Amino acid sequence: MIDRAEYRRLMGSWATGVSVVTAFGAEGPYGATLNAFSSVSLDPALLLVCFDHSARTLGAIRHAGRFCVNMLSAEQEEVSRRFVGKVPMAEKFGELAWADGHGAPVLSDCLAVVVCDVTQEVEAGDHTIVLGAPVHMEMRSDLHPLVFYRGAYWERLAELAERVSAPQGEFKLAGGGSAAAAPPPVSG
Repeated sequence: MIDRAEYRRLMGSWATGVSVVTAFGAEGPYGATLNAFSSVSLDPALLLVCFDHSARTLGAIRHAGRFCVNMLSAEQEEVSRRFVGKVPMAEKFGELAWADGHGAPVLSDCLAVVVCDVTQEVEAGDHTIVLGAPVHMEMRSDLHPLVFYRGAYWERLAELAERVSAPQGEFKLAGGGSAAAAPPPVSG
Protein backbone atom coordinates (compact mmCIF):
# COMPACT_ATOMS: atom_id res chain seq x y z
CA MET A 1 0.00 0.00 0.00
CA ILE A 2 1.27 3.48 -0.90
CA ASP A 3 1.48 6.08 1.87
CA ARG A 4 -0.98 8.92 1.00
CA ALA A 5 1.24 11.71 2.36
CA GLU A 6 4.26 10.40 0.46
CA TYR A 7 2.20 10.05 -2.73
CA ARG A 8 0.99 13.64 -2.37
CA ARG A 9 4.59 14.82 -1.85
CA LEU A 10 5.74 12.87 -4.92
CA MET A 11 3.00 14.37 -7.09
CA GLY A 12 4.02 17.82 -5.83
CA SER A 13 7.37 17.24 -7.53
CA TRP A 14 5.64 17.77 -10.88
CA ALA A 15 5.78 21.49 -11.67
CA THR A 16 2.45 22.75 -13.01
CA GLY A 17 0.78 25.87 -14.17
CA VAL A 18 -1.99 27.28 -11.99
CA SER A 19 -5.55 27.93 -13.09
CA VAL A 20 -8.83 29.11 -11.66
CA VAL A 21 -11.75 27.20 -13.12
CA THR A 22 -14.99 29.18 -13.11
CA ALA A 23 -18.66 28.59 -13.93
CA PHE A 24 -22.03 30.19 -13.28
CA GLY A 25 -24.06 28.46 -10.60
CA ALA A 26 -27.64 29.20 -9.58
CA GLU A 27 -26.43 31.94 -7.18
CA GLY A 28 -23.84 33.54 -9.45
CA PRO A 29 -20.17 32.93 -10.30
CA TYR A 30 -18.20 30.08 -8.74
CA GLY A 31 -14.49 29.35 -8.98
CA ALA A 32 -11.68 27.22 -7.60
CA THR A 33 -7.91 27.20 -7.94
CA LEU A 34 -6.58 23.98 -9.42
CA ASN A 35 -3.65 22.54 -11.27
CA ALA A 36 -5.37 19.27 -12.23
CA PHE A 37 -5.92 20.41 -15.81
CA SER A 38 -4.65 18.92 -19.05
CA SER A 39 -5.15 18.75 -22.78
CA VAL A 40 -6.71 15.42 -23.76
CA SER A 41 -7.14 15.49 -27.54
CA LEU A 42 -6.55 17.72 -30.54
CA ASP A 43 -9.16 16.05 -32.78
CA PRO A 44 -11.66 16.68 -31.42
CA ALA A 45 -10.25 19.37 -29.14
CA LEU A 46 -10.82 18.23 -25.54
CA LEU A 47 -9.37 19.11 -22.15
CA LEU A 48 -9.94 17.89 -18.63
CA VAL A 49 -10.22 19.39 -15.16
CA CYS A 50 -10.48 17.43 -11.91
CA PHE A 51 -12.47 18.31 -8.78
CA ASP A 52 -13.09 16.73 -5.41
CA HIS A 53 -16.60 15.24 -5.50
CA SER A 54 -17.78 17.83 -2.93
CA ALA A 55 -16.36 20.92 -4.70
CA ARG A 56 -18.88 23.75 -4.98
CA THR A 57 -17.48 24.73 -8.38
CA LEU A 58 -18.18 21.23 -9.68
CA GLY A 59 -21.85 21.79 -8.79
CA ALA A 60 -21.80 25.09 -10.72
CA ILE A 61 -20.23 23.38 -13.75
CA ARG A 62 -23.01 20.78 -13.66
CA HIS A 63 -25.61 23.56 -13.40
CA ALA A 64 -24.18 25.58 -16.32
CA GLY A 65 -22.88 22.79 -18.56
CA ARG A 66 -20.01 25.17 -19.34
CA PHE A 67 -16.84 26.34 -17.60
CA CYS A 68 -13.76 28.50 -18.11
CA VAL A 69 -10.15 27.56 -17.37
CA ASN A 70 -8.39 30.83 -16.49
CA MET A 71 -4.65 30.12 -16.79
CA LEU A 72 -2.99 32.47 -14.33
CA SER A 73 -0.05 34.71 -15.11
CA ALA A 74 2.97 35.11 -12.83
CA GLU A 75 1.44 38.34 -11.53
CA GLN A 76 -1.71 36.55 -10.27
CA GLU A 77 -0.50 34.64 -7.22
CA GLU A 78 -2.99 36.60 -5.08
CA VAL A 79 -5.82 35.50 -7.41
CA SER A 80 -4.73 31.89 -7.00
CA ARG A 81 -4.73 32.20 -3.20
CA ARG A 82 -8.13 33.94 -3.23
CA PHE A 83 -9.82 30.94 -4.90
CA VAL A 84 -8.41 28.30 -2.51
CA GLY A 85 -10.63 27.13 0.32
CA LYS A 86 -14.26 27.37 1.34
CA VAL A 87 -14.72 31.14 1.68
CA PRO A 88 -17.99 32.50 0.25
CA MET A 89 -17.95 32.93 -3.52
CA ALA A 90 -18.96 36.58 -3.14
CA GLU A 91 -15.65 37.16 -1.30
CA LYS A 92 -13.67 35.29 -3.96
CA PHE A 93 -15.11 37.41 -6.77
CA GLY A 94 -15.44 40.65 -4.75
CA GLU A 95 -13.31 43.52 -6.11
CA LEU A 96 -11.84 41.17 -8.74
CA ALA A 97 -11.99 42.17 -12.41
CA TRP A 98 -13.98 39.59 -14.40
CA ALA A 99 -16.69 39.44 -17.03
CA ASP A 100 -19.24 37.05 -18.51
CA GLY A 101 -17.30 35.65 -21.44
CA HIS A 102 -19.25 33.28 -23.66
CA GLY A 103 -21.40 32.03 -20.77
CA ALA A 104 -18.69 31.60 -18.12
CA PRO A 105 -16.88 33.95 -15.72
CA VAL A 106 -13.62 35.05 -17.36
CA LEU A 107 -10.99 36.60 -15.08
CA SER A 108 -9.05 39.64 -16.30
CA ASP A 109 -5.30 39.70 -16.99
CA CYS A 110 -4.85 35.93 -17.37
CA LEU A 111 -2.13 34.30 -19.45
CA ALA A 112 -4.88 32.47 -21.35
CA VAL A 113 -8.52 31.48 -21.00
CA VAL A 114 -10.50 28.69 -22.57
CA VAL A 115 -14.27 28.36 -22.27
CA CYS A 116 -15.59 24.81 -22.67
CA ASP A 117 -18.85 22.94 -22.93
CA VAL A 118 -19.00 19.86 -20.70
CA THR A 119 -18.90 16.69 -22.79
CA GLN A 120 -18.46 14.01 -20.13
CA GLU A 121 -17.83 13.35 -16.45
CA VAL A 122 -15.88 10.40 -15.07
CA GLU A 123 -15.69 9.49 -11.38
CA ALA A 124 -12.20 8.40 -10.34
CA GLY A 125 -11.43 7.78 -6.69
CA ASP A 126 -12.28 10.84 -4.62
CA HIS A 127 -12.44 13.14 -7.67
CA THR A 128 -14.58 13.79 -10.73
CA ILE A 129 -12.87 14.30 -14.08
CA VAL A 130 -14.75 16.77 -16.26
CA LEU A 131 -14.05 16.67 -19.99
CA GLY A 132 -14.71 19.86 -21.93
CA ALA A 133 -14.80 20.89 -25.59
CA PRO A 134 -13.40 24.40 -26.15
CA VAL A 135 -15.82 26.94 -27.61
CA HIS A 136 -13.73 30.09 -27.07
CA MET A 137 -10.02 30.76 -26.43
CA GLU A 138 -7.86 33.82 -25.72
CA MET A 139 -4.11 33.95 -25.18
CA ARG A 140 -1.63 36.71 -24.34
CA SER A 141 2.01 36.60 -25.41
CA ASP A 142 3.18 39.39 -23.10
CA LEU A 143 2.73 37.41 -19.84
CA HIS A 144 4.45 34.46 -18.16
CA PRO A 145 2.79 31.58 -16.28
CA LEU A 146 2.24 31.21 -12.56
CA VAL A 147 4.04 27.98 -11.65
CA PHE A 148 3.47 25.74 -8.61
CA TYR A 149 6.13 23.26 -7.47
CA ARG A 150 6.49 21.24 -4.26
CA GLY A 151 3.80 23.14 -2.44
CA ALA A 152 4.98 26.64 -3.34
CA TYR A 153 4.76 29.18 -6.13
CA TRP A 154 7.94 29.17 -8.17
CA GLU A 155 9.91 32.38 -7.67
CA ARG A 156 12.39 31.93 -10.52
CA LEU A 157 10.12 33.04 -13.36
CA ALA A 158 12.69 35.51 -14.70
CA GLU A 159 15.01 32.57 -15.43
CA LEU A 160 12.15 30.65 -17.03
CA ALA A 161 11.23 33.66 -19.17
CA GLU A 162 14.85 34.01 -20.33
CA ARG A 163 15.01 30.35 -21.34
CA VAL A 164 11.64 30.47 -23.08
CA SER A 165 12.61 33.57 -25.06
CA ALA A 166 15.61 31.81 -26.63
CA PRO A 167 15.38 31.38 -30.42
CA GLN A 168 13.38 28.33 -31.47
CA GLY A 169 15.54 25.24 -31.63
CA GLU A 170 17.95 26.22 -28.86
CA PHE A 171 17.85 26.92 -25.16
CA LYS A 172 20.03 28.99 -22.86
CA LEU A 173 22.33 27.20 -20.44
CA ALA A 174 22.56 28.20 -16.78
CA GLY A 175 26.27 29.09 -17.12
CA GLY A 176 25.77 31.09 -20.33
CA GLY A 177 25.85 30.09 -23.97
CA SER A 178 23.20 28.02 -25.72
CA ALA A 179 22.64 24.54 -27.04
CA ALA A 180 20.44 22.99 -29.71
CA ALA A 181 17.23 21.61 -28.34
CA ALA A 182 16.73 17.88 -28.70
CA PRO A 183 13.88 16.90 -31.01
CA PRO A 184 10.67 16.06 -29.17
CA PRO A 185 10.11 12.39 -28.39
CA VAL A 186 8.02 10.49 -30.89
CA SER A 187 5.13 8.59 -29.41
CA GLY A 188 4.06 5.40 -31.03
